[in-house]
Amino acid sequence: MEKYDLMNDFERAVEEFKKIEEVLTSAPLSAYINKKIEELSVFRQICDVDFNPTMDKEGKAIYDFPNDEEPLIWTIPSLGYVAADYMEPFSMQQAKIPIFCVQAARDWSYKYMKDRREDMVMRAGNSIAKALASYETEAAWKCVSSCATTTHSGMGMYVPRPANIYQLPGSHPASGYFSKELVNRLIVGSTRANRNLKEIWVSPEDMADIREWNSNDIDPVTRRSIFMAAGMGKIWGINLRVVDDLGVRGRFNVNGHSSEYGPLKCDEKGLYNNYDILHPNIMDQDGGLVIAGETQVYAFTDEISSVFKMPIPEPYKAIWDYHLMRRQKSGFFGWEYLGVGILAPDHIFMGVIDRYSP
Repeated sequence: MEKYDLMNDFERAVEEFKKIEEVLTSAPLSAYINKKIEELSVFRQICDVDFNPTMDKEGKAIYDFPNDEEPLIWTIPSLGYVAADYMEPFSMQQAKIPIFCVQAARDWSYKYMKDRREDMVMRAGNSIAKALASYETEAAWKCVSSCATTTHSGMGMYVPRPANIYQLPGSHPASGYFSKELVNRLIVGSTRANRNLKEIWVSPEDMADIREWNSNDIDPVTRRSIFMAAGMGKIWGINLRVVDDLGVRGRFNVNGHSSEYGPLKCDEKGLYNNYDILHPNIMDQDGGLVIAGETQVYAFTDEISSVFKMPIPEPYKAIWDYHLMRRQKSGFFGWEYLGVGILAPDHIFMGVIDRYSP
C-alpha cells in the first residue's frame, strides 16, 4: 500500500513538474537565461558573437583573417587554462578557435515546488546566467590581457612587434593617476597602428581621477562635458566605460604572483608575458590595500569586433532534473559551448597607472 501511494505521489509530482516545465523551463527558461547572459557579459558588447559558426572536423570554429591583418592569434583551449598565442603561416587564410563546454546547474528544496514557488526557478535562472557570464568574462579577459602584453618576433618579422603597453615614467607629473597624458599615449599608439580608438575600459577607482582634473589637465569644454555625464561619457570621441573587473580589487587586474585576487598574476620575476610589474598592489589578509601599486586600463579600436570572436555553437539549454526527487529537491542543469579568440594584435592597447609612493 505504501509503495502504491508513493508511486501515485511520484506520478502526480511528475505531472506537476511537466506543467511548470512547459511554462518556465526548456525554451522559455533557456531563452531567459541566455538573454540575461547577454546583459551581464561585458565582452559581448565588443565581440563578434557568432551563434552559427563554421566548424571543422575537429570541432573548432573557423574564421577568415581580416584583410591586411598580421596573423597573430590568441585563443583559450578551455576554461581554467591560460591563453595560447600562435602565428599562422602567411599562406594560411583561416584561423581556428577551440570550442569548450561550461556547465551550470541549480537545485532547491522540493517544498518550494509543492507550494508552487515558481519564483525559485527564476532565481535559479538568474544565478545560472551570472555564473555563465562570469565564465565568458574570464575566458575573454585571459585572451585580452595576453594579446596586450605579448611581444612577437616570429616568422616574417624583421623588427619585433612590441607589446601594446603604455605607461608614463614615474618622474612625469601626470603619472600615478588616470591622466589625459596617458589617454594621449594610447591614442598615439593606436594611430601608429593605423587604428582609431573606440572606447577605454577603466576601473571605478581610476575613473574617479577624472573628477579631479583641472584646467591644467584638460580644456574646460571637455571637462564640463565629462562632469555633465557624471564622470563617464566621452573624451575626444572615445567612450569611457567603468568596468568592475579592473582596479585594485578587480578580479582581472594583473597583479603580483602572491596576490589572492583573480587569475591574472605575474610570475616570481614580476613578469606577465612581456609586462614587467614593478609595483604590485599589496593587500592584507582582510583584502585591504596596504601599499598601492599598478592597475591597468584597456583601449579598444572601432574595428575590434572584426578580430575579437566569440563563437557559441550551442547556447545554454535548461534541462529539468527529475532524479533530484530522491533527495527531496528540484532543479535543472545544462551547458553552453563557446570559444574566444583574437585574430590580430593591434586592436587592443593597455595603459598602466602606477600609484606606488615610496
